[in-house]
Amino acid sequence: MPRRKGDLNFKKRSDFGKQRKFYAGKKVKKKVRRKGKLIPYEKVHKDGDPYKIWYWEIKPMTKSGLKNWDKKLRSRVHKKTFHFGIRVDVDESDLCSKEAVENLTLEVVGYEGDFYMMMWGKSKNLYHCSPFKLCHLKIEETSEGLICRMVKNFRLWRFKFYK
Repeated sequence: MPRRKGDLNFKKRSDFGKQRKFYAGKKVKKKVRRKGKLIPYEKVHKDGDPYKIWYWEIKPMTKSGLKNWDKKLRSRVHKKTFHFGIRVDVDESDLCSKEAVENLTLEVVGYEGDFYMMMWGKSKNLYHCSPFKLCHLKIEETSEGLICRMVKNFRLWRFKFYK
């Protein structure tokens, strides 16, 4: 929005164009160059550290929940709700293949339903953390017992140890 003639404050901020010292109360890390390439930060996750995994349960939205939405938007709304479930620290060997992930989910969750396997990303949202989906898993009851299958792999394939 352009400034008008009656605006009183024509001054710029005193730190305008300067490098930030603090962001959200925390010190900003210095960017580093190695062999001419810019490496902004050191790795947070070291090799051998466990991965922090989170299972979110997917449930259908209730009729009363759907009525909270505007009439015009109801037809376009995703009629699913996500319930934050179980948090687990997992080793690389438990995420190395599709079968290993399915077995881990059966051990950890242990009941039928739809689940997203989530993990924390480096990007920051309003709350300074950003979860992302690794895969969509479905646990079903059969004559043999509970069976888990991976419906969709969103981001697991990006890990170097995943085959």
